[in-house]
Amino acid sequence: MAYKSVFDASAIKSEFQSAGVNPNFVPLVWKHVLQNPHCRWDEIPSLPSAAYTLLNSKFKPCTSTLHSAENSSDGVTTKLLIKLQNEEFVEAVIMRYDTRLGKYDGKPRPGGPRSTLCISSQVGCKMGCKFCATGSMGFKSNLSSGEILEQLVHASRISAIRNVVFMGMGEPLNNYSAVVEAIRVMTAPPFQLSPKKITVSTVGVIHAISKLQRDVPNLNLAVSLHAPVQDIRCQIMPAARAFPLERLMNTLREYQTSSQQKIFIEYIMLDGVNDEEQHAHLLGKLLETFQVVVNLIPFNPIGSLSSYKTSSDEKVTIFQRTLRGTYNIRTTVRKQMGQDISGACGQLVWCQGMDLLQYCGSSQDQQESSFAFAHELLDLLPILHHSSANSDIQFKIRNGSNILLGLRSLVKRPIQHIQDFSGCLGDTNGLCNIAINQTCDLGTYLSRALTSARLKFMIISLKHTAESTMTPRDV
Repeated sequence: MAYKSVFDASAIKSEFQSAGVNPNFVPLVWKHVLQNPHCRWDEIPSLPSAAYTLLNSKFKPCTSTLHSAENSSDGVTTKLLIKLQNEEFVEAVIMRYDTRLGKYDGKPRPGGPRSTLCISSQVGCKMGCKFCATGSMGFKSNLSSGEILEQLVHASRISAIRNVVFMGMGEPLNNYSAVVEAIRVMTAPPFQLSPKKITVSTVGVIHAISKLQRDVPNLNLAVSLHAPVQDIRCQIMPAARAFPLERLMNTLREYQTSSQQKIFIEYIMLDGVNDEEQHAHLLGKLLETFQVVVNLIPFNPIGSLSSYKTSSDEKVTIFQRTLRGTYNIRTTVRKQMGQDISGACGQLVWCQGMDLLQYCGSSQDQQESSFAFAHELLDLLPILHHSSANSDIQFKIRNGSNILLGLRSLVKRPIQHIQDFSGCLGDTNGLCNIAINQTCDLGTYLSRALTSARLKFMIISLKHTAESTMTPRDV
C-alpha cells in the first residue's frame, strides 16, 4: 500500500474525522514534521492515541525525497531535484534576492534579502509551449497537494522561503484542486505565507481563472501571454487554440474587476517572432485599459529542443521603452538566474530512459553509430572512479538530467585526460589544443567539444548499454 503524504490536507483531515480525531490537531503534526524532518509519529506530543495508529498505518512525513540540490555559479540560485514516491522526478528552484539592490520609480526599493521558491504542479505538461523544456516531456501526472507542499518543505530546510511562484513544471490550473488545496495550507499555520506572496502562473485556462479569485482570494495571478495576437500565440503555444485571446482578455477583465488587483503579464522575448516594435505597440493597445505589470523574459536556451533565439538587449530595451513611454505600462525585465544549472525560466525538464528518443530526429544508421561511440566513451569513464562526485555524475549522464551540467560538474582532471577524450570524441575543431593551452579541466573541455546532437546520441546509447557495461560500483 502506498502511503499518503501527511501534507495532503484533505486526506489527513478526512481520516482524522473518520477516526474521531479533531482535525485541529493536523497543524500540530505539520509543525512537528517541519521542525523534525526525520521524526517518528510517536515522538509528536499530545495527540490522541487514535491519531498515532492512523498516522503509522496510512501516512509518511514526506513521500518525496530531495535527490540533489545544485547551486548556480551566480551564488543565489539553487535547483532541487525531488524524487516522488512513484519514482518520477520534479524540479523546483530557490532564488535569492536582495530588494534593496533594485530601484523603483528612481528610488531604492525598501525591504531586504528574501528567497522565492519556484514550484512545480505536475510531472511534465500538456501545454506543449515550444520555448519551454518542460513542454517537451509531455504530460505524465498531476502532483497531489502534499507533493506540491513537500517541495516547500524541502526548500525551507535550505533557505527561509518568503515567496512562492507556481512557475515550475506543469500548468497549475490544469491541476486546480491540488494547487488550491496546497495554497490554502501554505497560507495557514504552520507555513503562514501571505497570499500576496504567492503567484500562480497560467497559459490562460479560462474556466479556472474565473474560479480562482473566489477560491483563493488575494493571491497574484500571472498570465503567460507571450504574444499580442492570437496567431502568434498559437504558433508558439499550441494550447492557445483552446483559449482564444479575446475570451481570455474578457476573463481577465472580469477577474480584475472582482479582485481589484494588478495582473502580471509574462512575455517571453523570441528573436524575430514577437519582439519587434510593432509587437510592443500591439501589446500596449491590448493592455492599456488594464492594471498590469508586464514582465519581459529573455528566452533561455534549451538546446535542440527549440530553434528559437534570445532577443538582443537592444530589442528588449526598445520593447520596454515603448510599453512604458507610449502606454504608461509598468514593464520589467526578468533577471536571468540559474541558467548554468538549467534552472532558469523554461529550462526545467526531467527525462528518463527512452523518452530521450523523441528528441532525436536521427536516422537508424546514425543511432547505430552512436552506440559504438558510447562504448568508446564508457571505456574512458573509469578515469572518474576516484572522484567522490562520480556516482552523481554517472546518474546525471545516464538519466539525461541536465547532461551539460553533468559534464561540467566533473572534478578537475590532469590535462592528459583531455587528449584521451578528444580522440574518442572525434575532435575536429582543435578544441583539444585550445583547452590544453588554456589549462582547462576535463569538464570544461567536454562541455565545449560535445555538440548537442552528439550529446543526445551519447545519452541514448548510454541508457542502452549502462546496465550491461558498468559494474555495480559505477552506479
